[in-house]
Amino acid sequence: MPKKRGKKIIDVTVRPTNAADLDTADKVIRLAFGTLFGMPDPMQFLGDGDLAHTRFKTDPAGILSAEIDGQLVGTSFATRWGSVAFIGPLTIHPDYWNRGIGQKLMDQTMEILRKWNVSLAGLFTLPDSPMHIHLYEKYGFRKQELSPLVSKAVTSHENKSEYKSYSRLSPGEQKKILTQCKELTDRIYPGLDLTKEIISVNSQKIGDMVLVSENEKLMGMAVCHFGAGSEGGSGVNYIKFAAIRPDPKAAEYFEKLLDAIESFASGKNLVSIMFGINTINKDAFERVQKRGYTHDFAGVIMQLHNVRGYRSSDLFVLDDWR
Repeated sequence: MPKKRGKKIIDVTVRPTNAADLDTADKVIRLAFGTLFGMPDPMQFLGDGDLAHTRFKTDPAGILSAEIDGQLVGTSFATRWGSVAFIGPLTIHPDYWNRGIGQKLMDQTMEILRKWNVSLAGLFTLPDSPMHIHLYEKYGFRKQELSPLVSKAVTSHENKSEYKSYSRLSPGEQKKILTQCKELTDRIYPGLDLTKEIISVNSQKIGDMVLVSENEKLMGMAVCHFGAGSEGGSGVNYIKFAAIRPDPKAAEYFEKLLDAIESFASGKNLVSIMFGINTINKDAFERVQKRGYTHDFAGVIMQLHNVRGYRSSDLFVLDDWR
């Protein structure tokens, strides 16, 4: 394909993504990020992990494709967690960078957010890229704190805390837990709801959810991806979202949840654990560092109209808005 960078394109069609687009969308995502990060083979980005197919199966409503002369050249993903939505990834085929396609995708993505009528919208982007920051600032997003992606190797150890996994519960117990999860996340931020995400991970068989309770009351939850075809890929226990119920003993339950996550990963013979954590969650961030988690990559959270949302020093939340 010839290089076509620099000149603005007017005739771009932005439309909903369909199932037939997903293989090409996956290729564009890998090429875009692999090229951006200077990988020798950009197509190796994500390894055997997957993002396009998994998110489409969860909810295709926020996924858009940009095409020129019938050829898909870019995609934008928006994910809704109840009253919360985040944009990303937004990727353009490298041959079409700097030609205004990203802005056209953003125009339509913002229309989706308006229809969803969410109270909190944000995204994760590169903190040292004026081009990306400037694009999102045009739409009212403002930079907040750094949100590193951290990881550490899994080691064999005794189970330090009792926990349950969602996949091993009966249908009746799963229904009860989903209600408790929704109640927990609503206390983190009004209307925050991971129900659709949890059900999709279980139905696609690309992960599980780790649960920590006390006296039958849910105190902590962690939505995990692992295995080929998941967002984590083989060998990785990737935590898409985790949270502790706001409580005077929240720090203690956070430690128990981390114990459970690590024991779960060890029991599945996984190699590493990975998750995102915002630096404003100071206590949580310090506890993660003390456990030996190290930075793999640092991004920055941008939130619409600079709303704080659930970015707060007294909350224990792990999430990744990539």
